[in-house]
Amino acid sequence: MIQETFDRISKLVKTENIFVVSNENHSSHIHKQLNLPKGNVILRDAHNCGVFSNGIPVAIAHLDDIIVVVDENGVLVTKRGTTQDVKNIKL
Repeated sequence: MIQETFDRISKLVKTENIFVVSNENHSSHIHKQLNLPKGNVILRDAHNCGVFSNGIPVAIAHLDDIIVVVDENGVLVTKRGTTQDVKNIKL
């Protein structure tokens, strides 16, 4: 699922500006699967979360199943699995 989200976001944001927040158990898998720079995977007590930023550092902690997207127009925070519904939101 994170690969699908990464593929959608990478069309809008440069790969070096995509940050993923996860826990230590998934670090090597994320780096291998997404080919992100080491500093772009932030490991805090977050489970099944994705943070996609236009370069602004974003950190989340103690959350589950959250997607955060940051671009020049604003910030979107939503529950994982609802990203298709957000296309109707205007910032």
